[in-house]
Amino acid sequence: MKDEKATKKQLIQELKKMRQKVAELEVVESEQKRIAQALRQSENMFRKITEQSIVGVYLIQDYVFRYTNPKMAEIFGFTVDELVDIRGPRDVVYDEDWPIVEENLRKRIEGEIESINYQFRGKTKTGAVVHHEVYGSRTGQVFSIESIEAQPCFHIHIGCQPV
Repeated sequence: MKDEKATKKQLIQELKKMRQKVAELEVVESEQKRIAQALRQSENMFRKITEQSIVGVYLIQDYVFRYTNPKMAEIFGFTVDELVDIRGPRDVVYDEDWPIVEENLRKRIEGEIESINYQFRGKTKTGAVVHHEVYGSRTGQVFSIESIEAQPCFHIHIGCQPV
């Protein structure tokens, strides 16, 4: 009989602990839902801003465009679908200018520089040469770009992801 009471006490203690763990998990789950909703809102805001931008915006990962807005694609004569997950900066930079662009990407990836300004020649889908100026900083993973053919324009490189 004595063992039975001890077992009941142990079971009650275990039940209390389990209820506490369930309550803790519910708090964690609620926080995860809040974070996921905030992320979705942030992504929606990013897309609204970039999709209507007058400059090209893109994300590079492993030297491949993982995101481009319509303006970025238009600058180089591609559709968004022809760039994302298919092409990278090497495909839109004039061959002779690739070494400087590659070096500047490396510097930003490795954190060697915080910001940068330079010009390079790009190439469109049809092979036409276009001129670009880049203003970049290492504060994120998104870049923007615009042609300087007809008027002074700029690229804003906000950062990049390691390759």
